[in-house]
Amino acid sequence: MALKEQVNNDLKAALLGGDRFTGEVLRGLKAAILNEEVAQNKREEGLSDQVIEQIVAREVKKRNESASIYDGAERPELHELRDVFLSLRSELEEHIVDEEEWVFPALLAGEVPGAEELAQLEREHDEAGAALHRLRELTAGYDTERALCATHRALLDGLHGLEL
Repeated sequence: MALKEQVNNDLKAALLGGDRFTGEVLRGLKAAILNEEVAQNKREEGLSDQVIEQIVAREVKKRNESASIYDGAERPELHELRDVFLSLRSELEEHIVDEEEWVFPALLAGEVPGAEELAQLEREHDEAGAALHRLRELTAGYDTERALCATHRALLDGLHGLEL
């Protein structure tokens, strides 16, 4: 089995098994492979296993460097930032599935969701807003001057983009 296929299969297994950490790691690896395919204009044919092994090694090196910076930073807000973000992401993924599977189809069918369902969706929107507010606080307004490395700076830019 080709490495790219193995990454995809392992990602599916992690997501279906509820292993968020492994899923996040493999999602990042899959994105790195896709980016390299696009950069090399090999989106259709794909990359060789040898090139994918190089991408894996590069990504591992980047993550190890980021982890060492993170661990030595003495910035406790980073731990809460991670927790708030992971919680928000999980809640948004569930919320989007709910909207796409029953709210939007019901509206398209001319049905009006009940008051309880609408109240629940509104609470979820409010909770997401509160989490975004907390992310802004923890990052001092997404201040990239406080970033520890390029990956952290990209994270801050991405988090800021969630609010836009």
